[in-house]
Amino acid sequence: MTQYTNCADPSESAARKERMRQAEAQGDFEESAVQIVKANLARASEETVPITSDPISQERFPISARLGPTNRVSDPTERTPIFARLGPVNDDQMELEQVCNLEVGTVTIRSDAVWTPERTTTGLGWVIFSPEAQRPFSKRVNFVSSALVAEGLALLEAVRSGVSEERRMVAFESDSAQLIRAINSGEGISELYGVIEDILSFASVFEFVSFSWIFREKNVQADRLAKLTLNAVENVVENLVGVGDIIAHN
Repeated sequence: MTQYTNCADPSESAARKERMRQAEAQGDFEESAVQIVKANLARASEETVPITSDPISQERFPISARLGPTNRVSDPTERTPIFARLGPVNDDQMELEQVCNLEVGTVTIRSDAVWTPERTTTGLGWVIFSPEAQRPFSKRVNFVSSALVAEGLALLEAVRSGVSEERRMVAFESDSAQLIRAINSGEGISELYGVIEDILSFASVFEFVSFSWIFREKNVQADRLAKLTLNAVENVVENLVGVGDIIAHN
């Protein structure tokens, strides 16, 4: 106010003082002051930027939730147990032949045996089915106690053949439902105990291995090999007996 009334011209200064006296008498100063304060408050509220908290940015996820998947380096010396690498187990009813989704490159080996209570000699047969060719094998075994043991010995020879040929993925098939069930389920059968132990021990070297039951009609090749082996032995024995009788009579 003092600056407003101070003026070099005495007449102008007197006029300004008079206007201020009249404004003060009419209350114009108080109203102007209120308007100035309101204007300042309104301008301050417009210029102020409200600070809002971002609940998403404040929320912290645990480190385990932000890490990617862990890459586990497998130990090359670690071997998966044989039962973890066996193919699917056949249905207990054995009503339908199992159809397996075998890996590409899997070789099929079928085995069979011929045994009768009157004979002490058993014929074993097995066939390797590979893209290259079919390879037949047979063997004669003496002093076999039962047909189930004979089937187990035939399968054991088939597994040994797969190992000796350095096969990596093999599907073994047999028409002995009891034998296949005992291998896949771990069912303990006293007369097969040592045979199954050997089968699983040899089969542990394969990257993939399965043991499946098949109909006898699909196993005719291995069956024929087993019968031929057994009959050949019997023919030799009969011929020797006949020769012996001739010599004795002479």
